[in-house]
Amino acid sequence: MDTIRVLRGNRERLVPSIEKEKYLADGYSVIGEDGTVLEQGVKSNHTLKSELEAANKRIAELESELAALKGEGKRGRKASEAPLTE
Repeated sequence: MDTIRVLRGNRERLVPSIEKEKYLADGYSVIGEDGTVLEQGVKSNHTLKSELEAANKRIAELESELAALKGEGKRGRKASEAPLTE
């Protein structure tokens, strides 16, 4: 019977290859002998939600930074701060 190595977090297991799809669905990743990820497991809803929240927070930060920079540009520039032309 063939076995594969699966990993989730810091938990590594040797499992029968016929159970590979079950472990992938449970969030485990299939790894090779050298530890490289061969197939990425499905992420849980909790992980996806936390990644989405972090991404939305970063987008909001960048949008406010962009608005602040655009506001500075409308106030006018000094002659020494003129944009470079090609």
